[in-house]
Amino acid sequence: MLTSRTFVKRTRAGAVVKVVREHYLRDDIPCGADACPLCPAQPGQLLALEARPSGAASSLCPGPHYLLPDTNLLLHQIDILEDPVIKNVIVLQTVLQEVRSRSAPVYKRIRDVIGNPEKHFYSFTNEHHRETYIEQQQGESSNDRNDRAIRVAVKWYCEHLKKMQNEDVQVIFLTNDRNNKEKALEEGITAYTCEEYIKSLVANPDLVDRLACVSDEGKEIESGKIIFPEHLPLSKLQQGIKSGLYLQGTYRASRDNYLEATVWVHGDAEENKEIIIQGLKHLNRAVHEDIVAVELLEKDEWAAPSSVVLQDDGQNEDDIETEEEKENILKISVNKNMLRPTGKVVGIIKRNWRPFCGMLCKSQIKEARRHLFTPADRRIPRIRIETRQADKLEGQRIIVAIDGWPRNSRYPNGHFVKNLGSAGDKETETEVLLLEHDVPHQPFSQSVLSFLPKMPWSITEKGHFVKNLGSAGDKETETEVLLLEHDVPHQPFSQSVLSFLPKMPWSITEKDMKYREDLRHLYVCSVDPPGCTDIDDALHFREMENGNLEVGVHIADVSHFIRPGNALDEESAKRGTTVYLCEKRIDMVPELLSSNLCSLRSNVDRLAFSCIWEMNQKAEILKTRFTKSIINSKASLTYAEAQMRIDSASMNDDITVSLRGLNKLAKILKKRRIDNGALTLSSPEVRFHMDSETHDPIDLQTKELKETNSMVEEFMLLANVSVAQKIYDEFPEFALLRKHPAPPPSNYDILVKAAMSKASFYHYRSLS
Repeated sequence: MLTSRTFVKRTRAGAVVKVVREHYLRDDIPCGADACPLCPAQPGQLLALEARPSGAASSLCPGPHYLLPDTNLLLHQIDILEDPVIKNVIVLQTVLQEVRSRSAPVYKRIRDVIGNPEKHFYSFTNEHHRETYIEQQQGESSNDRNDRAIRVAVKWYCEHLKKMQNEDVQVIFLTNDRNNKEKALEEGITAYTCEEYIKSLVANPDLVDRLACVSDEGKEIESGKIIFPEHLPLSKLQQGIKSGLYLQGTYRASRDNYLEATVWVHGDAEENKEIIIQGLKHLNRAVHEDIVAVELLEKDEWAAPSSVVLQDDGQNEDDIETEEEKENILKISVNKNMLRPTGKVVGIIKRNWRPFCGMLCKSQIKEARRHLFTPADRRIPRIRIETRQADKLEGQRIIVAIDGWPRNSRYPNGHFVKNLGSAGDKETETEVLLLEHDVPHQPFSQSVLSFLPKMPWSITEKGHFVKNLGSAGDKETETEVLLLEHDVPHQPFSQSVLSFLPKMPWSITEKDMKYREDLRHLYVCSVDPPGCTDIDDALHFREMENGNLEVGVHIADVSHFIRPGNALDEESAKRGTTVYLCEKRIDMVPELLSSNLCSLRSNVDRLAFSCIWEMNQKAEILKTRFTKSIINSKASLTYAEAQMRIDSASMNDDITVSLRGLNKLAKILKKRRIDNGALTLSSPEVRFHMDSETHDPIDLQTKELKETNSMVEEFMLLANVSVAQKIYDEFPEFALLRKHPAPPPSNYDILVKAAMSKASFYHYRSLS
């Protein structure tokens, strides 16, 4: 233990508690170098540094070396660090903690890189190592203390590695902080900027394009005409928001007019309002989805949403007069009857930048290295990047990240991240679509797949997994196989036999089936779109002896396979839903579950949750019960097949009779729901016709809705209502009611404009 600090703290209940914080240090934390003779052995440690790094050759440090970046370099150059060329990197605990507090997305990305054994990134706990922990000195800022802690860790690594026998491995300190680098060099540490090191990798010149162009907006601008007003510091913004001088909200750029945006002001429902921002200077370098601070203009300067469509034509950024002419067009074309609160952006509270997909606009200047990038999302401004491979990237879909936006530039600065492929290519455009809508679509990791059940898998009569007999070649295992294959009875004696034995402290393990109801005798069926393989619900209907009707909804029991908190559960939660594209599907869970074990396919036993009602002929619910169950669907039908059975006079089998009963009840349920004021949303679904050879979409067809579509919908809604009621009855303090907020006025803009145009037309006709 190094330090012990005691202080008192008052709880919400008003009690005063004594808090003691102790900082423990250890001397057994390994350096991470694989098979280091000086560090304690770490069995099973896969994420270790290579003993003799063999990464990309550097002209600055041709020998084997490790890289150790500081916080700012990791924050701004994460695209470089993620590249396969960069390996054997030491990430300090100090750096990770700072990154975590400053950027959650970058923190997640670096944790993913550290978890990739092929990259050989090692997280070193320097804050708990006896020889690398340092106290903050009096008068020293937290930032200076952390910089010093990083340099101390670098020096320790250098001295530690020198003690390794027959090793000449260097530790290279990477920092873009000029003062930090100078101090490191004074202390005898080998230090380079990221640009210096990357340019020294002679075998990878393309990596230079991925360097982030980091500029400090607070520094004095050296050249160029100042276009934008200076952003106010965060402290002044917070004071202004608290006093009511400024308003905080989410910046939303217009798709049709790059000189216009709205800011949705945060606050209570009655305080929520939209502020219009018009003109390049008033936009003041805000990017779509940024959290900004806005100052309201005087009422005589208020404007209305413009109907003018303006697109950035990529003109010379010094030609600001043309921009002012366009702003005048906006002012002339406003509708005086639609004036709204108007303001200007005075500061950025939180940037929401992300990598953007789009295409390169190659400069017309010969051998130019600076080019403009046009994002696929028209709400994002063009981005200036520097690249040596403009000829190669022309006509390609690429990813670019924003690094900063100086006051003397019409466009933000950025850097090239990745080439997705040729524009117009099906796979490339699909990738763009998924990336732009932030749909997780990477292959499932091995850690996720490790939680899948082993195949082949089946349900036994007792409702549990088939037994794992043991290792092949083991005597007891092979004996078990022999007995099973020859059908030799060798199971434990039954209870009736054991009842004749003396009483002993002996018990039988509970079986899964004890908690499940066997419903395999029911005529359960599923009704889904054509080609559906992930069947997650099924229905049944039958008449009861008392004259009432029994209806059941059966939902696949995914929780049997996905346990809370494991990697499979976390990945499924992250994906949230299955995403369907015209030619493929992005699964929420691995295909083994979605299309097999958790798919209620016909003629196989499957585990389910069942909601079963007893109804009268008027579809009034008399009883409701819920149960874990095991079912065996008798038919997997499409909507058209189910409709054909209902309409066919010649078909009267059990499944068809069940469908007719369900359809009759569904009509009653729907009428009652509509009569009670239910909202009906009619959004047409589409279906793609694919070329049988190329698998390209060749036609688009609106899906025809049948009675069976409504039938399934009604019983799914009814099951949701019943489950919600059950949750409310059993856990009222945890039951949630979803309440949608009032839609913002801008949602009605198109309708209002269309209505006004129509009214103007009829007024003109009446006058003529």
